[in-house]
Amino acid sequence: MTTRQRPRTWIPAFTCLAFALAACVLLVGLDGWRTYQAREATIAEDFGNTTNLARSLAQHAHDTLKFADILLVDLRDNLEGGGWDARQIALLQRGAVAGVANLPPIHGVIVYDATGKWVVNSLMTPPGTLSATNQDYFKYHQSHGDRELRVGAPLPCRVTKDCSFVVPLSRRVDAPDGSFAGVVLATVAVDYLKGFYRTFETGRDGIIGLLQTDGHVVVRVGPTETPPGTDVSRGNIWGLVKQSPVGVFAERFPVDRMMRLGSYRKVDDFPLIVVVAHGLDDVLAGWQRDAWLHLGISIGVAVAVAILGVRLARQIKHRQQAECRYRLLADNSSDAIVCVGLDGRRLYVSPAHATLTGRSVEDSIGQPTESAIHPDDRKRVTDDLRTLRKRFADEVTHQFRYLRDDGSVLWVEARARFVAAGNGQPAQIIANLRDISERKAAEERIVALNLELGKQALTDGLTGLSNRRRFDEALAAEWRRAIRTDEMLSLLLIDVDRFKLYNDHFGHQQGDRALRLVAAAVSGVCRRPGEVAARYGGEEMALLLPATDCEGAAACAEALRAAVQALALEHPGNPAVPVLTVSVGVATSQPARDVGSTPEALIGAADAALYEAKRGGRNCVRPAAPPCWDLTRLMPAPGLTVETY
Repeated sequence: MTTRQRPRTWIPAFTCLAFALAACVLLVGLDGWRTYQAREATIAEDFGNTTNLARSLAQHAHDTLKFADILLVDLRDNLEGGGWDARQIALLQRGAVAGVANLPPIHGVIVYDATGKWVVNSLMTPPGTLSATNQDYFKYHQSHGDRELRVGAPLPCRVTKDCSFVVPLSRRVDAPDGSFAGVVLATVAVDYLKGFYRTFETGRDGIIGLLQTDGHVVVRVGPTETPPGTDVSRGNIWGLVKQSPVGVFAERFPVDRMMRLGSYRKVDDFPLIVVVAHGLDDVLAGWQRDAWLHLGISIGVAVAVAILGVRLARQIKHRQQAECRYRLLADNSSDAIVCVGLDGRRLYVSPAHATLTGRSVEDSIGQPTESAIHPDDRKRVTDDLRTLRKRFADEVTHQFRYLRDDGSVLWVEARARFVAAGNGQPAQIIANLRDISERKAAEERIVALNLELGKQALTDGLTGLSNRRRFDEALAAEWRRAIRTDEMLSLLLIDVDRFKLYNDHFGHQQGDRALRLVAAAVSGVCRRPGEVAARYGGEEMALLLPATDCEGAAACAEALRAAVQALALEHPGNPAVPVLTVSVGVATSQPARDVGSTPEALIGAADAALYEAKRGGRNCVRPAAPPCWDLTRLMPAPGLTVETY
């Protein structure tokens, strides 16, 4: 006798339960993955914050030291140009005191002669209390002939009691014969930097540090104080610094063994590094709270899903048909859903489509899709849809402008997919539409901002002329072009006569105004494409003249000289002509034929010609006779000097 098998009614329930358990595991796993991703995002965001702060602090340190260096260069140039007489020293003393008063970061400015005795002292220390003969910076400059700025290790402040340590910045002063004549010194107060760094919030375990590239501390602000001069070069960060001047790190600090995340950045032009770091516990404190909360929620939801899975087992069979009907839309739904037939007309639109386009569902169905696409985008979109209809592709994504009923235009992103015929449905194209107008507007703003930033990066802020970087790029480009086309290339170097006296008499604001007027006159000479007017440095400007021979360049220079004199800007310090004037040096080269000529030689020839113009009485034009790169014929005779102010 055959025994009839009983239906296995437990199979759907078991399948549902297994699915529910798998869903629970997946839910917890996904939440764990999301929590891990959130941790990585939190760390990445903190890296971004510390990178931005390190960039700002590096720029602050650069500007602080640069201002001090400008003051040192001015003192050195005045000493080397004006001598060490009592009147000159008195002027420099007043200038040093005024400079320190205007620059809070600078603690003091001192000038030492060759014996180590101070002659200028902004600290007003009584005579005989300062001697630099035993200081490293004095010994270095005494034994080294280089004239570059030297940033020394932090020193205890022995002169005044208003600060504990100072950072010495020094430059060598040469005698007329090139021998050692003394040292100009500026000190930056470490307490000033420390107070500034403490204004930034870095958390309980965060630090901000300014260190020398050899690993010695200049300033370190954090939960524990580190004296200036402490060697902290044992960390892995110094290996990163050798590879790149900018970077991020995650390491345990050797001073307090605290794990930190941070960024470092080398200070441009100076042997210093800014380090900004946050304690790992501080960074992840918020994430840890969220992680425990999400874990509890995930476990609770997983338990609820497991319980519901058993109860849903009986309903699976009844829901299968409904699931088949709605799966097509559920799998492809995004924002607004549009079904398009092979003839290009809409078969179905979701309610979200009406909100997106302002056109009712009834008015949209049956209409051709091309009618709502902007004419400039219509061909591209129709070509994509035609490709889909021919089944050459399974899916395309395109962005286009959509014409709304009220006449407005919005940008949409459409993801279209070809769905073959089946289950009683015709072959059709299903597209998901998403409004991306705000994203497009943001992209356009970013492009415009990048263009503006690019323009500003190549423009001098005071005069509006091209800056030195733009000039160097233009000179290199025009030099290569002149080689290709076998054309002449001329350069004018313009210097405002006795501009320091003008500044001293009228003040820097009037001096800046005068520079802008001179720059406008220089710009007015530029009339052809490729001509570049640039601020070369200080009161010097340059004018690059492609495809211009010596005579044309000299004529252009004379027109420029006359235009500046015609400004009639009063200049009592210009005895020959009591108005502001310029001297112009002109150099011309034909790179394709002048063997040995280089862009640097062209600049040198123009500079030498400018020197001749200065020696010839100023307010004149002096061309450099070819070959322009032979500078020996333009060098002044031994013993001759020219005022450069």
